[in-house]
Amino acid sequence: MVRSLTDQRTPEKYDRYEYRNRTMQFFKNLLCEEDGPTAVEYAVMLAAIVLACVAAIAAVGTNTNALFENATTEMHNHGM
Repeated sequence: MVRSLTDQRTPEKYDRYEYRNRTMQFFKNLLCEEDGPTAVEYAVMLAAIVLACVAAIAAVGTNTNALFENATTEMHNHGM
């Protein structure tokens, strides 16, 4: 690629600009294609599943903790 004499960018800056342009082109293509919205929908569904799993694990953990605390209290009450 031939650069003009008026181009003041150094090779390092040129690589940065090229990277930025390629990144912007990637996101433009992602928004224009139908794969982008599909990927977003899958990400939202995955986030909902993860939140449901975390909530279920937290509820089970709370119930298990209460069960063991109750068992410990009963054992102390009966002198064990």
